[in-house]
Amino acid sequence: MWGQRIQSRDGLLNGLFELRGMLSCIESPYRPHHDHAEIDMPQRIRTPEEIFRSERRDIYTLEFQAKTSAELQKTFKEMQDWFNQNTPDSPTEMLAPSEHSGWIVGGPMSLRIAFTPADLEIFCKRWENTDGGSLDPRFQCSLHPYVDWWEKHGRYMPTLARPEGLGVSVWIETSLGILSHVLPDPEANYHPAKAADLWANACQQWPELKAQSLDDLRYGCVVRTVAPTAPWLLLWNAPYTMLRNLRNDECWRAVADWLRLPADTDIGSEW
Repeated sequence: MWGQRIQSRDGLLNGLFELRGMLSCIESPYRPHHDHAEIDMPQRIRTPEEIFRSERRDIYTLEFQAKTSAELQKTFKEMQDWFNQNTPDSPTEMLAPSEHSGWIVGGPMSLRIAFTPADLEIFCKRWENTDGGSLDPRFQCSLHPYVDWWEKHGRYMPTLARPEGLGVSVWIETSLGILSHVLPDPEANYHPAKAADLWANACQQWPELKAQSLDDLRYGCVVRTVAPTAPWLLLWNAPYTMLRNLRNDECWRAVADWLRLPADTDIGSEW
């Protein structure tokens, strides 16, 4: 688990529960509070990693301890109403599961609150005991530190220079050239960063890239497999059905050559 209690900062998340059939009654992501009657269209729900990349700040979440969907919806609405009335300067949004959760779930897992310092104090005085535990057993507020994500996934800075050697990497083909980061660790099998992590840092280094969308670019990673021969695998962001003899495709061969991959490197889809 990656969450911590607000005050003690040493507690674990008390559990994650599936959230089904709730999208019609929830507050839209990260915008000022409005009446539920105003919600009449679907809203995009972000992952914690998307928030870390765009806002670069700690994340506070409310994790619900419900056994049924009806119980969860009731508690959710009650708390949403409380935030509307008592912390109107702290927007809320439903939070999707972490990109590194490792399993598929039925829907968003928690409520994110973008607390102001004053609103955080109001919340803690009303809902937290002295050790950071919740006064209400139906939910627990948790802190997810930005620095933890940064150290593990977000700190890798891209370069436009051609890699000096072979290694696991993340790469993005842009209008400026191929951006990449290669791990110097010769024992690593995969890179801890995703293309989206590298892209967020690239847009800070080269602001002109903000005019582009990562979804419109070709990107991927290089991993090391356990195969005794030809252990390297170049992955890219295309559906499997689009792959056709890519090892000999001029475009992808150029990417593989840029990353100093051997000629027998296999090329596949990330999907």
